[in-house]
Amino acid sequence: MVQSRERGLIVRLVRWLTFVDQPIRRKFSLFALGVLFWFVLLSCVSFYVLVDVNIKTSEVVDKLLPYERFAQDTLRKSYEMNRLVDDLKQAGSEQIVTLKAQRLKSALEGICSSIEQLEVARIHSPMRMLWNRFTANDWFDEQGNSTYVKEVKKTCAELAQQTGKLTYMKLDQIRNRNNVDVSQIDALCGHIVALETDLANASVE
Repeated sequence: MVQSRERGLIVRLVRWLTFVDQPIRRKFSLFALGVLFWFVLLSCVSFYVLVDVNIKTSEVVDKLLPYERFAQDTLRKSYEMNRLVDDLKQAGSEQIVTLKAQRLKSALEGICSSIEQLEVARIHSPMRMLWNRFTANDWFDEQGNSTYVKEVKKTCAELAQQTGKLTYMKLDQIRNRNNVDVSQIDALCGHIVALETDLANASVE
């Protein structure tokens, strides 16, 4: 008796879910509502996926690639400056000192110019701004890039100051050979090389 009652409830539930006992007009109405529901749901999912792909592609084009190119360029210039500092240390004439110092200055100015291009404000569409407002954008590490740029700025400023000192010390050494302590030049060159190494390591990371 109990089994037949349970079987009857199951059959009634199945018939209710499949609209077997509903009038034909109500069946078509419910079917239309079901199709409309799934159509709207799939449209929303498709719209979300398209917007998400568009935003992440924009992140790569506008942020990841420029910062990657900047890091590679900074790394290359740091190796170049390392070689120029060694040449400046070994220079034996004022002309060579001036030439190497100018090339060091140009390398530092090139890095600073690249930073300015990175920090240029970009115009975003209203959809992009709305997306950023309502989503936690942790896919791209903007804070890490900001920290890297600040570190590069600080290191470049100190490198400009120290290379200026090295230039004047080398010119003074060439003009007055007996009045300049060579150990001071060696210590200053070591400090500059350490700064360049820090810059290269930050770019690699």
